Amino acid sequence: MSLRKTFLYLFCSLLLCCEHLSAQNLIDNPSFENDLASWDTGFWGGADLTYTATEASASEGSKSLEVVVNMSTPSEPFKGYVRKTQLGVEEGKSYILSFDVKSNSGNAEQVGVTLYSHPEIGGATWGVAWNNDLIGFQGDEQWFSFSDTITPQMLQGTPDYNSMVLMFGFAEKVGTYQIDNIRFEPLGGSGSLPSKVYYVAKDGDDSNDGSAEQPFLTIQKAADVAEKGDTVFIGAGTYRETITPLKTGTINQPILYQAMEGAEVIVSGMEPLNGWTRDQGNIYKLQVPFNLGDDNMVLYDDRLCDLARYPNNIDGNPFTVDGNSNSGGSLSHMTGNFPNYQWQEGGFVWYLGNSRWTSWRERITAASQGRIEFIGPSGWEGDAHNPANGGLYVLYNVKEALDYEYEFYFQRAIQTLFLQTPGGVQPEDGQVRMKKRTKGFNLANKSYIVLDGIDHFGCNIEIIGAARGNIVRNLKVTWGSHGFGVGEAAFTNTQSINLRGTNNRVERCEIAWGAHTGVHVAGDGNTIEDCIIHDFNYVGSYSAPILMRAGKNSTVHQSTIYNGGRDLIQSVNQNSVISYNDMHHSNLINDDCGPFYTCCGEHYSEIHHNFVHDCESPGTHYKATGIYLDNSSKYWSVHHNVITNMEWTGIQMNWDDWYIDIYNNSIWNVSESMGTWLPNGTRLQDVEVFNNLSNEGTWKGTDIDKNLSVTESPFMDRENNDFRLKAGSSAIDYGKTVDGIELDFTGSAPDAGAFESGLDPWIPGATWTTNPFFTDVDEPFSTSDQLNIFPNPSSGIFQIDTEELETSELFIFDYSGKQVHYQAQLAPKESVNVQKLGSGIYFIYLKSNNKLRVGKLMKL
Repeated sequence: MSLRKTFLYLFCSLLLCCEHLSAQNLIDNPSFENDLASWDTGFWGGADLTYTATEASASEGSKSLEVVVNMSTPSEPFKGYVRKTQLGVEEGKSYILSFDVKSNSGNAEQVGVTLYSHPEIGGATWGVAWNNDLIGFQGDEQWFSFSDTITPQMLQGTPDYNSMVLMFGFAEKVGTYQIDNIRFEPLGGSGSLPSKVYYVAKDGDDSNDGSAEQPFLTIQKAADVAEKGDTVFIGAGTYRETITPLKTGTINQPILYQAMEGAEVIVSGMEPLNGWTRDQGNIYKLQVPFNLGDDNMVLYDDRLCDLARYPNNIDGNPFTVDGNSNSGGSLSHMTGNFPNYQWQEGGFVWYLGNSRWTSWRERITAASQGRIEFIGPSGWEGDAHNPANGGLYVLYNVKEALDYEYEFYFQRAIQTLFLQTPGGVQPEDGQVRMKKRTKGFNLANKSYIVLDGIDHFGCNIEIIGAARGNIVRNLKVTWGSHGFGVGEAAFTNTQSINLRGTNNRVERCEIAWGAHTGVHVAGDGNTIEDCIIHDFNYVGSYSAPILMRAGKNSTVHQSTIYNGGRDLIQSVNQNSVISYNDMHHSNLINDDCGPFYTCCGEHYSEIHHNFVHDCESPGTHYKATGIYLDNSSKYWSVHHNVITNMEWTGIQMNWDDWYIDIYNNSIWNVSESMGTWLPNGTRLQDVEVFNNLSNEGTWKGTDIDKNLSVTESPFMDRENNDFRLKAGSSAIDYGKTVDGIELDFTGSAPDAGAFESGLDPWIPGATWTTNPFFTDVDEPFSTSDQLNIFPNPSSGIFQIDTEELETSELFIFDYSGKQVHYQAQLAPKESVNVQKLGSGIYFIYLKSNNKLRVGKLMKL
């Protein structure tokens, strides 16, 4: 079920040309000095753009191209084009593509770039040789410089390499853009190194030369010799190693580590265990020569085992606390009805106070009948979660507590692992695995390295220090974050991907399952895009699937995030954007939190076009709020979000929340649309609330206007998450415009709510879903190719661009993952009729030619 990028690098058994080339730009008039001569511009599919060579702004020379998008196509972006035709390139040869682009929108922007041929534009055949529709930049009126090394390959169709078209696509959003200084030249200009290709395989040997015929055995060996511009192809298998590249790439010559086409490559921190003997009863034992202390992790088959504990984890779900209530205590001791074990011999307490904002974990220093002693946390964690006020506890890590199936205990003195097995059956060799390594790829202080399709299991990816320009894409990280964080209280420092440094990206990845954080976003200009991130923070701390702290200019875009012990996205980073995400099921352990949480300071950030839904706190607790601006949050723009099925408020503001714009949100099925807590003379200041829509009309702010409260649903199909407005709804044209805020609308005034009638609806969440197909090792399927579905949105009949494919199998899944349509044979250009399906978002899968392609459809 791993994701694979379908770059067909079959040519790479040969080294690239070793002679130094004179860098020569294949594009004439790259800076538009001769106006638009030799450039082709236009638009289609509902977009509307104008193009002007202007002297008003240029990054190089005296002119740039100004692109004004008057009408956008957000569901089918890049329908406006600037292109250069009749470019001759060589298949398998590397080229440097670079350009400068900027916007004044103040938002996160994108430009799509494609290298293709077409019979109508001088080519002999249709085909795509390179594509990147995820080139993101911030619309801050500053020039953004893009540079990458590309290798034309047969990605779709049959490219005519003698007559290529290089196209820049716009029209995802209305706005004004400039593009300039476009260069497309052969790799290997003055001072560059010849690129090499290395291979790694499980039947290789590190004494080999790394060729296709003589591959290396370990990835680390390849990482020791790879230079800038080199490529490392990795064959199928599990690689139990930590990889630290010796060299770094450059912006024009990155180092690529990529899984071979169709290969499942796993870097693992887990070690299989062999040779178990019985200890007593249902408990088996084994000497293990490694130990990670409180971070030890044991898997029986693929089930996570519990560290020996009281009370037991009966249901096996890490998000259900299964704790007991204490009978009294303080921040130095606790009383309760627990077994009189030797808890002081390495044991610790996990405690969740009645406030439930966070848990804390502390080492037990003394124990007696019904009493344990410890040194509890100081500060607000201890003040709000004192055992004197009651709460839940779990006691861990003494052998006497090893009394339930799937529990383990590691005795350090004799380096022995004890495990109680289900039914007392002796484990087979390799059936049990224990974590040995915490890191997979370690890119600390490394730059311009690309990891593509290399899954990680039981270990994390480190991108920290001076790391710059690294890309992690098309891979899965599972169980990369584990442990208890004993003594760390609210804030732990364990994550599956540590994304720091500058301008690094995580794109189209699945990051799943961990005790702490999924991705920690710090540093400057780092981005998460088109990812699926879920099931994190079952320790119940201030961790989250996405934790944004100690950073700035961060972006989380078009991703699906769900199942968090506390929040789903927690951000205190400055100048950051959270947009077009699907967020659901937070508060699985903690209370007084929500899918999005921020607090404490000036952030100058934006959260917009997100679908926030279906959250409640456990038991009798109820403070699950959609967007939480806690404890004096300042300078936030919150707009065009759909917030629904929240147990508490839709938007919550506490203390001195100042300089906040809250507009055009749809808030439905909540206890209150908005809530505030303003103790001790705190106040709201400059909080503008307008154009919001709800069935519960509690509005909070200092300037409240044009917010609509209705009793009947104004939406087309709320049950199926279609929050577009019905024709004739009172919300249409109900709103107002505000100076300094750009609103894209039709009619006489903006509509109330998150969707504007007459405009294409926005679609939240990742553009793909996890592979629902289980396939044989001999028949792997790739899910990285994107389907071109048109029209999209569709009222019920659509087509898929399948010119290059043979007859295909078609599968359609609804948003919950249920298969709702199947077609055994779909011919190229054949129409698909799904008029019987309800409105909403669907995932389209096309299975053909040993490939699995995926797309996302909005059914109207």
